[in-house]
Amino acid sequence: MTIQFTSVDHALRKAKTFSKKGAHGDAQAAYRWVLTKFPDNKRALDGLQELGGRSQNKDGALSKEQAGALITLHKQGRHADALQRALALRITHPKAAFLHDLIGACHMALGQPDQAAASYQKLIELLPDNAAAIANLGDALTALGRAGEAVDCYRKAIALNPGLAKAYNNMGNALMKLGDVQGAVQRFARAGEIEPGLVDAHANLGLALVKLGKPQQGAAACERAIAVKADFPLAYINMAHALDATGQTDDAIANLEKAIALAPKHIGAYSNLCDIYDRLNRIEDMRGIVGRALKHCNPDDPRMLFRRAQLASRDKDHETARRLMEQMPETGLTPAITKGRLTLLGKTCDKLDDPAAAFEWFRRANEFVSDLPSSRQWKPEAYRNEVEGIAASFSGLSEKPWSDASASDRAAPVFLVGFPRSGTTLLDTILRSHPGIVVLEELKMVAKMRGMLGGPADREKLETLGDDEIAAMRDAYFTELDDYLDDAPEAALVIDKLPLNIVHAGLIHRVFPEAKFILSLRHPCDCVLSCYMQNFKLNNPMANFLDIESGAILYDRVMRLWTAYRSVLPFEVHALAYEDLIADMEGSVTKLLGFMGLEWDERMRDYRQTALARGRIHTPSYNQVTESLYNRAAGRWEKYREQMQPVLPLLEPWARHWGY
Repeated sequence: MTIQFTSVDHALRKAKTFSKKGAHGDAQAAYRWVLTKFPDNKRALDGLQELGGRSQNKDGALSKEQAGALITLHKQGRHADALQRALALRITHPKAAFLHDLIGACHMALGQPDQAAASYQKLIELLPDNAAAIANLGDALTALGRAGEAVDCYRKAIALNPGLAKAYNNMGNALMKLGDVQGAVQRFARAGEIEPGLVDAHANLGLALVKLGKPQQGAAACERAIAVKADFPLAYINMAHALDATGQTDDAIANLEKAIALAPKHIGAYSNLCDIYDRLNRIEDMRGIVGRALKHCNPDDPRMLFRRAQLASRDKDHETARRLMEQMPETGLTPAITKGRLTLLGKTCDKLDDPAAAFEWFRRANEFVSDLPSSRQWKPEAYRNEVEGIAASFSGLSEKPWSDASASDRAAPVFLVGFPRSGTTLLDTILRSHPGIVVLEELKMVAKMRGMLGGPADREKLETLGDDEIAAMRDAYFTELDDYLDDAPEAALVIDKLPLNIVHAGLIHRVFPEAKFILSLRHPCDCVLSCYMQNFKLNNPMANFLDIESGAILYDRVMRLWTAYRSVLPFEVHALAYEDLIADMEGSVTKLLGFMGLEWDERMRDYRQTALARGRIHTPSYNQVTESLYNRAAGRWEKYREQMQPVLPLLEPWARHWGY
């Protein structure tokens, strides 16, 4: 039966009608719909009590007073007391549907979803077509981590009652756990359409849209939630996610502070604030948030243990960091905290000179990420094959395959490329300390050009480009670029830093034949190992680093492509090894500046202050470039020689090629 209510009065009238017809489950659903709007509505409370007394029961009816007492206890939050009484009554009233429903609700409130599921199963045996009961079973299954079964329950509940907004909303939550973000967006949106006052649906939709890569739409959904209920903490927490995703970190922080003001014990809000401050390298602010949280929240909550471990790691107290993380449970954590814990445990054991334990933690971290439903969308092999195909198209050529198009009347940027984890973030931070340089970090200008090709940037496609097409690509590049240059000095030299643009160096040279390249190098084994040790935001390329062998194969193919380019394309290139940069920063950077027509500036020596002042750094090195230069990462791979044995045949020839 489809039940949709247009108002409280309408729901109350329908409840009376259902009750007279003996459809007690539908009547209960109608009364509960009223109580979601007005928890103190006397007619709804009295109606539920009366239905409790009418429960079909061959062993004697539950009295109105008995039902009323249970509802009062439950409403007061005395769930343990209500549960104790209800369990006692169930002995003499085993077929009272009301009791099974209330027992399930009490178990859920007490964090006992397994027992709740059993109670809802019994309720459904009594009332097999009760949509609300089936949806409640879905909630219990979701809490038990059985999201797939929960989705089946919600589908059945919705088939029985397409107007059950709660079922759509909670189905969205289950789909999020399964990694079906698009499906979740559809259900959250439908829940909000059916019941515009269902604030959870709007807030949940906001977060789902952020995860779908639509943060502006996510923020709009959160605004709708706040308009419905201005004191709803989750709306501000999810708004913070949306704002953070668009770089509005100050506003994100302000929204999390609003959530904490509304709910001082909301540990998730504190944890999210810590995450932002950590990424901004504002460690003292993070320390303050942890201190505030510990005054209001359980210090042994896994999220607090993790944030305390992060602080201990920043303080170089690695023994404490390890101890705190080993106190955390293995299960029941959010994916973000689980990934963070496993990765930080690996890095901590590395710093404690325990490479076997460290590698095992990194293996577990990467295995966990690989198994996430959201990881299934990525195709690392497809990216490796694309690189190999481009390399094959340039191999065996004896001369440049095209004549250069006329140069742009606007100076081309310098392109900072290399393999990930080759020291590009450190070099970026040093270079941006020069007043005549603007470094743009991992933006999409080259991707815009590549998208205009309609496929891989192989020799055949590049060779057939006409002058008009090349001019259009330049325009697209500069249009995107100009969005990020509002505050840049007009005469500044622009450096476009995205390491894996090395794959598209042929395209870059075709469009900007005068462009210069900075090639960042590092020992191949250190590069691949460091990639394996990082908690990257995934895409097709980065998914290769969830496996040490895939990372090594990608390194081999990228460098074979670069070698193929260099054999026929007259790049202007300055190579700079990470090991040389940390051994003689001023000398190596001075040579690089000369290549770009600039001179050393003393402000470059204070690059750590530049890192602290620049705010969020969008690479895994965000917390390393604020430290003094150190050489502990150079040659780190030697400690892991045993674990890296399977990939050494691929990487050692490249080490010799680069002079290591």
